Amino acid sequence: MPIRAWLFTARVYWLCRTMRCSTGDVERGILRHHVNTDNLSAIALGPPTEVVDFKTKTPKLDSDGKGIYSLPVAAMSGGEQEIITVKSTQFAKGITAGTAVRFIELVIANWEFSGKSGITFYAESVQLAEATSATVPAKPSTSVTA
Repeated sequence: MPIRAWLFTARVYWLCRTMRCSTGDVERGILRHHVNTDNLSAIALGPPTEVVDFKTKTPKLDSDGKGIYSLPVAAMSGGEQEIITVKSTQFAKGITAGTAVRFIELVIANWEFSGKSGITFYAESVQLAEATSATVPAKPSTSVTA
């Protein structure tokens, strides 16, 4: 097995093990794994940006004609973390760097194009996560000692 294929397989295995993927299904030759997001924390690393076709330089659209956007996030689950990019057509308003987000129907899918391969994360929608003590930074103590 070529080193690139081995690294790709190892990364998919690690991501699926860490993010607790369900059994994959095959759609048009693409293997998809549904990701259990119950124990997944994610922080946006910036705002969603429009995905542009490399050759035509036009915005990419889904099958319904909606624009596809990508969002870089720091994803954490089970004490491990990974920086990933999630693509979707639906994003909540107000997502900026440092915003806690959650994913609806997150899937991980492989791709191959012109001899290159990789993985992509797709979500039906990306929403703001409810603020918890784990997602809101603690304020420094302002107590005065005598």
